[in-house]
Amino acid sequence: MQAAPDVLTVTDHTIQSISVEGASLAYIEQGSGTPVVFVHGAITDLRIWFDQVAHFSDQYRAIAYSRRTHWPAQLKDVPEGPYLRSLHANDLIGFLDGLSLKQVHLVGHSFGGSIALLVALERPDLVATLVLGEPSPFLGLFDDSDVGPLSKQRLGFDEAILIARGGNLEGAVRQYLKVIVGADVLDQLSDAARKIVLDNASTLVPMLEHYYESPAISLDSLAKTKVPTLLISGEFSPRLGLISNGKLQNHLPNSTEAVLYSTSHGLHIENPTGFDHVVLKFLAETAAALN
Repeated sequence: MQAAPDVLTVTDHTIQSISVEGASLAYIEQGSGTPVVFVHGAITDLRIWFDQVAHFSDQYRAIAYSRRTHWPAQLKDVPEGPYLRSLHANDLIGFLDGLSLKQVHLVGHSFGGSIALLVALERPDLVATLVLGEPSPFLGLFDDSDVGPLSKQRLGFDEAILIARGGNLEGAVRQYLKVIVGADVLDQLSDAARKIVLDNASTLVPMLEHYYESPAISLDSLAKTKVPTLLISGEFSPRLGLISNGKLQNHLPNSTEAVLYSTSHGLHIENPTGFDHVVLKFLAETAAALN
């Protein structure tokens, strides 16, 4: 793995890149000290964390990266392969190893949250604390009582795929957001956030096609996890995300939960001030407990 030259500059951020398993992963960083690494969710990229990078850099070395095939990767010939959580988790491990980062505070949202959890389970030496903002569900943690919410989500995702294959990527993004947020929010996003999700629309179908394919997570592996973990959910999030967070909290022995009020699945996008507050408070309290 070798750092590559800067690829472009966006606002005040110089975007660098590092080669990991044949993919060029773009990233930004600001500040110094213990690293906090932000892992974005579906149809977004490192830009969705601009507010957090600026805020957290007062106390930490704040880093946000774009996962493979996400902006600005479309500007290059990047190998895609199946869009699997295991692939993106391996990329994150390669990213941390490539930048010689250890014992980082890992913050993941949605699909990025599930990737962060996989990394913490596989390489706990890399992770000091874990913040999971409604990570995408792992089917192995669900039982027969959860069939209803899972079926509803599957049907919504299938509709998004059909819309995309009909040539309407923006319509597919709109449908996907309706499923995970619980409302039609595309037109309510800020201009910057709307541009980000539409810039990454081409990643939607590859992700949804393999959405429920993930490495099995056993209850035993969760029970043995020692990494201090904060699970964040939105007050108005669809039921499936709340169920998934609850199952993880029940089986992660060193976990705590926070609810962002008047917020849905978007969390740091909808309520950046509240999100930053609960995460920084968790990091400070965890550090104090270890000292």
